[in-house]
Order: sequence, then structure tokens, then C-alpha cells
Amino acid sequence: LGTTSSMAVGRLAFALGLEGPAIPVDLVCASSHASIHQAVQGLDSGEIDMALAGGVNAVLSVPITEYMTDLRMLSPSVRSKPFDADADGFVRGEGCGMLVLKRLRDAEADGDRIWGLILGSAVNQNGASAGLTVPNGSAQQRVMQDAVEAAGVEPGDVDYYEAHGGASQLGDPIELHAAGAVYGEERDEDHPLLVGSVKANLGHLERAAGVASVIKVALAMKNGVVPKQLNFDEPNPHVDWDRLPMEVPTENTEWNGTSRRAPLAAVSGFGMSGANAHLVMSGYGGTNGEARPHSNGVGTAVGDGRLIGMTLPDRLSELDGEVGPAMGSKARVLPLAAKSEPALRELAKRYLDWLDGERTGGNAIDADLLADLAWTSGSGRSHMGHRAGVVFSDAESLCDGLRAVAAKEANSEKLAPEAPRRLALAFSGDFETLADSIGLLYASEPVVRAVLDRCNEVFETEMGSALWDGFTGPDWSPTSLKDPNRIHAMTYAFECGLAALWESVGLKPAAVLGLSVGEIAAAQVAGVFSLDDGLKLAMRCGQLNDVGDFAVTLDGISISEPSIVMISGSAGRRTKVEDLSDAECWRRHAMPRSSIERCAGTLSELGIDAIVGIGLDTDVISAINHGWPTSSDNGADVVANPSLVTCPSTQAIDGSFAASVAWAYELGLPISFSGLFAGETRRRIGLPIYPFQRRRHWV
Repeated sequence: LGTTSSMAVGRLAFALGLEGPAIPVDLVCASSHASIHQAVQGLDSGEIDMALAGGVNAVLSVPITEYMTDLRMLSPSVRSKPFDADADGFVRGEGCGMLVLKRLRDAEADGDRIWGLILGSAVNQNGASAGLTVPNGSAQQRVMQDAVEAAGVEPGDVDYYEAHGGASQLGDPIELHAAGAVYGEERDEDHPLLVGSVKANLGHLERAAGVASVIKVALAMKNGVVPKQLNFDEPNPHVDWDRLPMEVPTENTEWNGTSRRAPLAAVSGFGMSGANAHLVMSGYGGTNGEARPHSNGVGTAVGDGRLIGMTLPDRLSELDGEVGPAMGSKARVLPLAAKSEPALRELAKRYLDWLDGERTGGNAIDADLLADLAWTSGSGRSHMGHRAGVVFSDAESLCDGLRAVAAKEANSEKLAPEAPRRLALAFSGDFETLADSIGLLYASEPVVRAVLDRCNEVFETEMGSALWDGFTGPDWSPTSLKDPNRIHAMTYAFECGLAALWESVGLKPAAVLGLSVGEIAAAQVAGVFSLDDGLKLAMRCGQLNDVGDFAVTLDGISISEPSIVMISGSAGRRTKVEDLSDAECWRRHAMPRSSIERCAGTLSELGIDAIVGIGLDTDVISAINHGWPTSSDNGADVVANPSLVTCPSTQAIDGSFAASVAWAYELGLPISFSGLFAGETRRRIGLPIYPFQRRRHWV
């Protein structure tokens, strides 16, 4: 059962988490052509938005080979020689090929790398012909005409024909005469139809033959070259070459289309069951044709630029969601992930080789390419259990980080857990531990900047003056804040900005813990009140000793039940709903923290196993670890000491958010790397191939 084609596509869908149609297609040598045709129809009809289409062939059955030998289909000379006078059959080949297909408008909108376009396709059957396995020229001609009509192109404009090319003295002439009848129509004598077949290179991949042909054509279009046909010395005498407007290229031939259109190609596949399939393809004329050059002259394929939007929590409805770019350079994270530690080290080496290839000849690697590299790795690769987050600011620091990964020994502590972590955000309310990073993150992180700018507007409306003066980015000094109410307001604003920043990279807390004034930020993240109302409370923290005056402010605020668990740093327990509208409770909350160890016990009871600390100092971190219980009162299992990620980062001198994200990623937290590129235009590029750790299996 496990070897049936239905189980093969089912296994793929299972492994990749695909929930749309998973349909096996078996038309023998036309199978992968037909799978592509079926996928294109699904996209055109709107049934699907993306498809994986292709085929795989493994030569495992000796009887099938013997049967093909008896039918004289296989080459005694063990060479596939399509169109040649000495053609004596094909060589069986093994391989797998897969295409990712999307509607053009969707692929462009998503910034995908586009290798080519499928303009039209068709599939038909020979019907009652000379024999089940005998090629039918009339049926082949009809399927070509149907595909051309679907593509909406003039047959005489097609530049290249990728033939089925079974290297048979009977089949090749039938196919070429059918192609000549269709594509020779109104063809300019100076524009002969070039003909080739990839079977001379790879052998006959049978069920994967069609996708191999399509990949060959896409690569030829991308590189602007029709490759010469291998194993072609003397033209097949049964083909009327003088009459047919076609030729087989014996040298690599330049192929760039014309000034009015992109290159056009046709691809055929015919199954021995009588199935015929045909595709019409075009090169892609978008901007991604301007590839970045490698030192070896091969272009790095890139997608069109894509503007990365800003992801904000729903509770920040006051913000309009518009985002500007980072102000100046920023640190980046290159995420690496593998199934094993050896594979992770090998992957780091492959990235080093990639970088070496980009800068051969003394050329510097520009910052945009490095950012595209980080973006593509974060958004386009699976994040498996063995991880490394390499923080860098330029090519040299990236290479240093990669060398460290390539040389490191196995570290079981960094193995990402299989089960999703339960995360808590902990807010210190301590301005001193936050102050030095405010300017840096305001400049480099648009999400933080959006929250701080909004809070500045609200503060100015309420107090008649701006929250800060002369805030110009990374050079801003916290010494400009003298008034305690301003300090409390800025602490709240920055903590809310950092919480939104963490959520923009995919971290959704199951609980929040607030210490001192940090309880206000924790309440805002828990959805207790809006960003604006929370700021109004924070800016009046100096009035907390006068409960009556503070109660007036609290009465003007709409209080909601928390959407996640909220833990009071002063009480060391879950905050009760009735406490949230009690000014006396807020006065106690804002007092110096004294119940950190009790908080740790409460977090443990909730199953929290990861804490992102916003502004936590080393004393608080030690207290959490010290207070974490080793057993529970009811004998239930407890989570081991939690993974702690601090922000501003204790892992980097500059306190960069990138260092905190890298640490969180290595600990197994589910990072969505798009959030690190808000406001930027990034392109997907070709990455180093994953280093599969091969094992031999004998059947």
C-alpha cells in the first residue's frame, strides 16, 4: 500500500501540512505534464491558490525493464539519441522534479522568484489508433493546437520546441512532423523552430519526464540560452528536414525573445498508454530578470521587491498601521535551522561559501543583498529543531557568526522543543534598565516608533507639552526626562512598544507579569484598557499616594476583563477583575516589587516555560530562577526553570532587539521573521541548498 501513488501524494500533503486536493496522476510518460495541466486548471478556476506539480521516477522493478527491453524501447547502446539517425531507444532514468505554481498576479504581489510562465496547456488521448502504444501524429497535432489556442499565441512566434524525444526511429519522425504542422504555420524563414530533448541528458525519467522538460525550458529562458542537443550527429533520415521549418541546435544558441515579446516555447510529453500532453511557456519579463551576478557569471535569481507591512496587535486600534522605514542601519538576524547538529554546521559552511562567491574579485557585498538573505532565510525556510540565530551588521560580522556556528559542538540546550512554548511577558517598570535602548529602538524599529509617536501625541494633548524634547533617534539621551510623570509615561510607552514589537515577530503571550509601574503596561497588553488610556494612568503615577485624585482618572477609563492571564508583581498572584477598577489596588501595584518569588510560583502553575523580560535586571532574573518551584503541592509535574529572554538584550553591547530575537529563536520560540523587516522592501533570493545528511537504504 505504501508504494501506491495515492499514498505518495498523501505523504507529501501530510509532511507539508497541505489541505487542498492531493491527486495522483498516472499517464505513464505524460504523468507530470498532466499534473501541471491539472494544477493550471485549478488555479484558473480559483479552486486553489498555489500548487505543487511534478513527478518522481525510481527504477525499482526488474520486470518492467525486461518488458521494455522485449518491446525494443530501450537503447542497446545505452545512450538516448533523440532525432539522430542512430537512435535506438531510450535509457531509463531516475529523478524527481517539482514546480511551485501560482497565478502571476499573486506571485508578483508576494515577491516570489518567477522562473517562467505557463500560457496554456492541453491533454488528450489517441483513441482508436494503430495500436495502444503506437504514437498517433493526428492526436499529437490536435493537443498542440489546443494548447496554442489556450495560450493565445501565434504558432509561428514560438522559438523552441522541447520534444518528447523518445529516440525511436518511428516515434521521433511522427512527433516532429506533427510539431512542424502546427508551429511551421506562417513561420519566418529566418526564424526556424529550434528542437531539443532533455532525455539525451538525463535519460527518460518516465513519470518525471514532463517536469524535467519544463525545468529545462525555464532555466534556458532564464539564462537566455538554448543548450545544444547532446548525442546528435546525423539527422534522422525519416524526418523531412528540408520541408520542416525546424533545426536541432548543435551549439549553445542565444535566446532572448524579441523586442516585442518574451521567449516562447512548447513542451510535449506522450505516454505509452496513448496519452498526449502539451504546454506553451513564456519567459517572464518582470524586473526579476535583472539578476544579481555571481562571480561565475550565473545570476542569482531574485523576486520582485515586496514592501513588508507592519503587524500590530488588534488592541492598538489607535495606530493607523502606516509604517516608515528604519532610520539608518540596523542589526540583522540570519536564522539557520536543521534536523541535526552536523547538518546545522554544514549549512553554516554553505552560507559562507555563498558569501565567498558573492565577493570574489574584491567586490563588497551590499547591505541590501545581506538583508534579502536574512529575509529569505527567515520567511522561506522551515525552522527545525537545531537552530542558530546569527546577528550581524555587515558581511564581516555575518561571516564571523557563521564560522562560529560551523565550528561549534552539539548543544542540547539549544534544541528547540517539539511542543509549543507557553510564553509570559514580564514588565519591569524600571526606567533605568530601559533608557539607554529607547533611542536605538525608536530609530531601528518602526513598530516601537509608531507606539512612542502615538503616546507623544496623547501626552501633549493631555499635558500641553511633548513627552520628550529633541527626540531624534539613536543619539537621544534619557537625561532630558526629569519630571517623574514623564519618566513613568515614557516607561509605559516604551514597554508597550516593546510588547508590540515582540508580538509583531510572532510571540503571543499566554500571561503577563507587571512589576511596579510595569503593571500598567501589562494591563494594556492584556487588553484591560487602550494604549491611550493606559498612558493617562501612567502619566499620573505621581498621584498614586492621593487615591482620591487617582480614582478620578481611573473613573474616566473603560476597563475590560483581561484577555490573557495577568499577574500582579506586588501580590504575586493572578489579578482579579474587580481589582482593575480599584484605585487602592493600583496604588499597591505601583509600589516597589516584593513578591518576585511568589510570581515565579504562579507562572510555574500556569505551565509557563519561557519568559520574555522587558527591562528586567539581573536581580529580578535571579529572583525568578530562585523562586521557581521544583515540585507542586499536588504532585503534578512542573516545568523546569524557564527560558529567559531579556529585552533590551543582555546578549549584545548595543542592546539590539535582533540579539534578543536570535536568542529567543535558538530557545525554540516561534519567531515570525517578517516583523523584523517592517517598512522595508525586500526580495526573495536563491539560498544555499540544505545539506541533507544522506543515509543508504537497500530495497
